[in-house]
Amino acid sequence: MNLDVFDNIYYWLHALFGEDLWMLLAGQASTDTDHFPTIFIVSIALAIALCAFYYFNKSVLPPSKFNTKLGWLVIFLVAAFLSWAVGFSIAEYAYNVSSLTYTDPETSEEITLDINQGNLIVFGLVNALYSSVIYFFASLLFKRWSANYHNQPF
Repeated sequence: MNLDVFDNIYYWLHALFGEDLWMLLAGQASTDTDHFPTIFIVSIALAIALCAFYYFNKSVLPPSKFNTKLGWLVIFLVAAFLSWAVGFSIAEYAYNVSSLTYTDPETSEEITLDINQGNLIVFGLVNALYSSVIYFFASLLFKRWSANYHNQPF
């Protein structure tokens, strides 16, 4: 599997969190580790697992209380928050362990990456957005097989 697919997924919205952070997480600057596959796979797995938990677990989430749009929204927001936390924490780790400088291969000059906490927070939000889209489509799929929540979210 070509891991550049994950880099490209995040590159679509890199203008929101900055090209320097994208380069750092893609392993093109300061480290050789591409963090995007880990971030994407963990976030999507969390979203799908929480969605399946909502639709198929009757003992922890009793249908009498959670068979509402608000019940669905609560789990949706939990999935989005956890995906934000995954994206933010891995980006913060990469930010903290890297030197934030790299040598441009074309010009051979040393460049300092311009990354701050705001970039990390926005990256977490972008990650939550991707995860939320997957959660929504998983909901459309899982609700067909759910005995108790087949009418949620609509």
